[in-house]
Amino acid sequence: MNPENKRGVHTLPPGYTEFWHVNFGKNAKSIILFSLAATALAAPFLLLGWFIQPASFGLGLYVSRAVLSGALFLCVMVCFVSHELVHGLFMKIFSDAKIRFGFVGYAAYAASEGYFNKKQYIIITLAPVVLHSFVFVGLLLFLPRTWFWDIYILQVVNIGGAAGDFYMSVLMRKMPKDILVKDDGTRMTIYARQAAHG
Repeated sequence: MNPENKRGVHTLPPGYTEFWHVNFGKNAKSIILFSLAATALAAPFLLLGWFIQPASFGLGLYVSRAVLSGALFLCVMVCFVSHELVHGLFMKIFSDAKIRFGFVGYAAYAASEGYFNKKQYIIITLAPVVLHSFVFVGLLLFLPRTWFWDIYILQVVNIGGAAGDFYMSVLMRKMPKDILVKDDGTRMTIYARQAAHG
């Protein structure tokens, strides 16, 4: 395929230099902070859920019903994998560069060989939590109330697990307008025009 026919930016254009980067695979402090942020995000939603539907059924049954506990755990794992698949899907929408998936520690990641502009990367970052939230809210509205906690816990995991995505989207908004982002999964690098930050 000729470079002219490729969708998206595959090589760093002239005039761009590295502006900021973070290596999540080697930055234990970031992993700890994101884990704490996920807990901080999840806690108020759990309290809200308790206010909406006191856990007189559903959640309390997991203690005695190991099968349901295992099923819930499996659903959480599926949500984590689906989260990264959605990241990868939107990377592919904006660029036909190669997509890779993998794991670092306990976390999964999606990575791309392409470079994304500011708007594209914010969409890529927030797409999973937004799409999954619509799905879970729809299930909460249409399934019987006895399913409330089963679905609501998945929603809480969805929101708490997106702590890093929320952080990156806020960070993107503060970056120069013409940035390009390269997401290697464990390392994210932001490039900016020299004139924009020189």
